[in-house]
Amino acid sequence: VLTLLSFAGLWLLCRQNREAAWILGLAMLAFPLVYYVAQASLRYRYPVYWITELLAVQSLVCIYDGFRDSSA
Repeated sequence: VLTLLSFAGLWLLCRQNREAAWILGLAMLAFPLVYYVAQASLRYRYPVYWITELLAVQSLVCIYDGFRDSSA
């Protein structure tokens, strides 16, 4: 779920700030794909995990803002 939210957050960030989306997106892609799919330990995911969480929160904030704007 967190990974799906982070991809949604990356897409939303790309709409708001393309430069920041490029930086975070390239950092996520530069990390080897094998550690995303078959991770033996969380140790290998720690260097990029904060980006995943940041982008997931970005998507949740956009969803929250959408609900807040529709009720006002």
